[in-house]
Amino acid sequence: MLKRLLLLATAFAFVPVSVHANIVSLTDLTQITAPPFVDGAFLEKLGLPAHSIFAERQGVVLPTAITTDTSIIPAGTIVDSYFVAFNQFNVGPAPTDASATFDTPVLGVIFADLVSGFPGPAFAQTNFLGAIGTDYSGSLCFQCGYEFLPGTPGYTADQAFMAANLASFHVTFSEPGDFARVLVQGAQPVPGPIVGAGIPGLVMAFLGWLGWRRMSKKS
Repeated sequence: MLKRLLLLATAFAFVPVSVHANIVSLTDLTQITAPPFVDGAFLEKLGLPAHSIFAERQGVVLPTAITTDTSIIPAGTIVDSYFVAFNQFNVGPAPTDASATFDTPVLGVIFADLVSGFPGPAFAQTNFLGAIGTDYSGSLCFQCGYEFLPGTPGYTADQAFMAANLASFHVTFSEPGDFARVLVQGAQPVPGPIVGAGIPGLVMAFLGWLGWRRMSKKS
């Protein structure tokens, strides 16, 4: 009986615990919960901060390689996804420099537009990483995303960078807003301790019960 209890306790002691990447610090960004929908002006419509970031799917194993605007992430990589949105309400274009630091490495940033002005194909390729319960059907709006046009006279190109655990953005935006998706390294599942006192606690509880049972039989 005691051997069976020890085996059971050991099995529970190493049940994998799901973990994910966390935001360590933000510059000119506010973390929000995933909204019910995303379109060119969703921050304004929902009364949210004009520079926002929210967590999407976490701990996803990529079924195929993903080409972002800053890197290629191989298939089989565990990723956590975050969505970044900038939207200047009722005024002209406004520049800003913003950044997000995570506790795991940044693997890639998706931000560039197609020539037509619509978000690039990497957005569509990573739609499966969108937050559960969020409707993204309005996000493919004209001029949403980053207008990456280096060399255009008088034009300040939107840019995004990644370095170690940092994703940084330089954007000039108004309405509709500018969007980006940041993919960071998802943490591997780790063995988790059983709730309470662990194996010693279970053993002591069993011994206490065994002693009580013997005392009950004697009486």
